[in-house]
Amino acid sequence: MTDDTAIRDAASVLLIRDRSSSPKILMGQRSSKAAFMPNRFVFPGGAVDPDDGCMNLCGMPDPLCLRRLERRTVSTTADRILLCAIREFWEETGLRLAERTERPVDRATVPSCWQEFCATDRIPSARGLVFLYRAVTPPGRPRRFDARFLFGDINAVPLMGNPDDFGAASGELANLQWVDLQQAAELDVPLITRFVLKELENAINLGGPPPKVPFRYEENGVPKLNSL
Repeated sequence: MTDDTAIRDAASVLLIRDRSSSPKILMGQRSSKAAFMPNRFVFPGGAVDPDDGCMNLCGMPDPLCLRRLERRTVSTTADRILLCAIREFWEETGLRLAERTERPVDRATVPSCWQEFCATDRIPSARGLVFLYRAVTPPGRPRRFDARFLFGDINAVPLMGNPDDFGAASGELANLQWVDLQQAAELDVPLITRFVLKELENAINLGGPPPKVPFRYEENGVPKLNSL
């Protein structure tokens, strides 16, 4: 049997703090009524929105990250993936990755889903984000995503707001919390999240971008693990 479920491009942000001492990662719990991964603890993220292609970034990650994001990508662009990650992170946590512009934002040119984000003349910024992992949801799931996981150190990204204040979050994720990285896999997390957490731990120990970005997917019923 073939699975004709549409695969949507998606992105998540793995924000970490206390990297040099006791690393912690920001996670939340999906609703019990969610069609995709109900009750599971996940990283803030979601699918690329059409309006993500109509917004500008004022800060970019390093060129290596951009090149890797563009590899084996035909339905979207690196900019749209980064904008999706930033928008979804903001919607689900209330925290913005943004920088102030030199001149007031022309609100007439800002897509509706970005209006509130830019309300204080801040523009989304991907500075400091690192491409860590990519995975396509296997066939047979009610939703399928081609997901890119990007991580950033709280001291290296342009984070606005109190990192412990989730009062502006949309409510899509419950129990938002900073989880000790060593204990995160003990939560009720999807299998792919366990793989990503392990890769994040390796990247933290390495102290820089990963030598390669793992790319996990299924082809003709056979699981594949390549790299970008």
